[in-house]
Amino acid sequence: MLPKEPAGFITVVDLEAVVTALAPRLMAYANVKLSNALNAICDNALCIWGVGSGGLHVTPLPSAPSASLPPRLSFAVHDATVTDVFRALATAIGVPVTIDPNLQSAQVVNVTFKNTPTADVLNFLCNNLQPCEWDFDVARGLRVTKKP
Repeated sequence: MLPKEPAGFITVVDLEAVVTALAPRLMAYANVKLSNALNAICDNALCIWGVGSGGLHVTPLPSAPSASLPPRLSFAVHDATVTDVFRALATAIGVPVTIDPNLQSAQVVNVTFKNTPTADVLNFLCNNLQPCEWDFDVARGLRVTKKP
C-alpha cells in the first residue's frame, strides 16, 4: 500500500505514456504534482497537455523530422481512391510515400486543398477518408498505415 500523499500530490508507479508513434516512455514518479508529472512526460514524449471540459487532453507534437514537412500545400484530386490521394499528396510535396496495403479502398473521392497546413491535410485524410495514421521521416519519407 502506498503512503498517503500531501494534498495536490500523487504517487505514480510505472506510468506508461504512449503519445507518439515513436516509442513508449516508461517513467516512475513519487510525491509529485500531477502537473509536474504531465510536464515531464510531455517533455520526453513530444506532446502538450491541457484540461478542458472533457477532461485531460494530450496532443502529440510533430517530431523534429515531421517538422521538416512543407508548412503548407495546395493540390486537388478528383475521382481518385484514398491511396491515390496519398500518392498525389506525396508528389505535391516531393517526398516518397509508403502506403500500408491494408489501406486499400475502392472508395472514390474528390478533395481540394488550397494553402492548407500539410499536417492538417494529412490529419483530415486519415480522420475522414479512411482510419489511418501517418508519420514523416526525412530518410524514409511519408508513411501511411491503417489504424488497428
